[in-house]
Amino acid sequence: MTLTGASLAGTDANNYRVTNQVPLSANITAKKLTVSGGTAAVTALGSDVFTVSGTVGTFNTKTVDINKVVTLTGATLTGSNALNYSVTNQAPLSTDISPYSTTVSGLTATGRVYNATTDVTLGGSATITKLGNDDVTLSGPATGSFSSKNVGMQSVTVTGNTISGTDSGNYTLLQQSGLSANIGKANATVVANSGTVTYNGDQQSLTGFTTTGVFNNDVLTNVSASGYGTNAGTYSVIATGSDKNYNLAFTPGKLTIAKANATILANSGTVTYTGLLQSVTGFTATGLLDNQTANILTGVSAGGSGINAGTYTMVAAGSDKNYNLAFTDGTLDIAKANLTLSGSRALQWSNIDIRQCVDRDGVNGETFSIAGSGDTSNLSSKDAHSNSTLASLTGLTLGSSINSGLATNYNALSTSGSSLTIDKKTITISGLTASKEYDALLTTTMTGMPTGCQRDGFRETI
Repeated sequence: MTLTGASLAGTDANNYRVTNQVPLSANITAKKLTVSGGTAAVTALGSDVFTVSGTVGTFNTKTVDINKVVTLTGATLTGSNALNYSVTNQAPLSTDISPYSTTVSGLTATGRVYNATTDVTLGGSATITKLGNDDVTLSGPATGSFSSKNVGMQSVTVTGNTISGTDSGNYTLLQQSGLSANIGKANATVVANSGTVTYNGDQQSLTGFTTTGVFNNDVLTNVSASGYGTNAGTYSVIATGSDKNYNLAFTPGKLTIAKANATILANSGTVTYTGLLQSVTGFTATGLLDNQTANILTGVSAGGSGINAGTYTMVAAGSDKNYNLAFTDGTLDIAKANLTLSGSRALQWSNIDIRQCVDRDGVNGETFSIAGSGDTSNLSSKDAHSNSTLASLTGLTLGSSINSGLATNYNALSTSGSSLTIDKKTITISGLTASKEYDALLTTTMTGMPTGCQRDGFRETI
């Protein structure tokens, strides 16, 4: 060791000169250093250069816990000045051992058709990474769940994997993530409702539908079905729409409007025999709806005809698109005509045969005879008179027709409405003579007995 730097001090120091001691020899011992800090470190002296390394910490056990003791060993120094130092390992530390996170891998997710659930089928083989020879076993079953039940590409959440074994407590198991699969549309059928109503004159409708192939009471909010009709018949009920989760097939329904019931009553009427064809037409109706009248029944007609006196059936027939029709017949009553006796006759003194005094014409040119025998008792007077009613028809009846008329078409002979005129008898006087001498007068004297005025075999005197 070389000594330098000796100096003198004191009041008399200036009187002296100092010479350093001749070189000596001595030992330098290594400085002791202790490792410390979060990162192993030591403090060097001066400009010494060295590096501490090799420090190893060892837990007393490998299991997960808190405040576990860590023993540090193995610290060494390297570098040009390392030999001038000795190192002491840091005192034991305490820290936690947290679980090792291991993630399941190896699973796959399989797409499927919509079924209104989030269930998904997983494939592949689930595995985990474990450390060393740790006793850790992965178990299942693993289950998957779509993030949404609806159609489309959906992410899949995996659950159900567990770990067991003596070292499983040192691990945190993370389920596999990042899986996704597609849910495709399911097939469903929409059947439009069918129903039957009865015609009421107004537009009627049917709505609604049923479904097959729809899951878990799903409601098809974008689907509708409807059909409309007024007249009796069959109308289609059409379903339309779409749904995000279903491929829809549509089956139409039927709205059946049944005919209503109505009754047709053929008109009835009464006329008097005319010798010509007579008829009654038309009808009334009951059961018509919505203030409709019989005029709406254009396919219905009613009528009947007859010539002779009697009762004829008036028949209603036909059909209508909106009504089931029941028919009630009417009647045409042709009443017998009255054959009115009227005429005129010249006065005669003998018994008058009434059959020869009156016309016996019926209607439409029909001519009849009068049967039986009559006398002056049938007359209101045997003398000349005008338009007098017959006194009686005793002994007289309506006879046969001379031109195809039927007596059954006429009422029995009656004095009512009869009229008879007996004209005055025209007589011609004869058997008188006249002569005179001129006397400037216009009168003359006639002689002789007049003839031509005889009554009942007696001569009238004129």
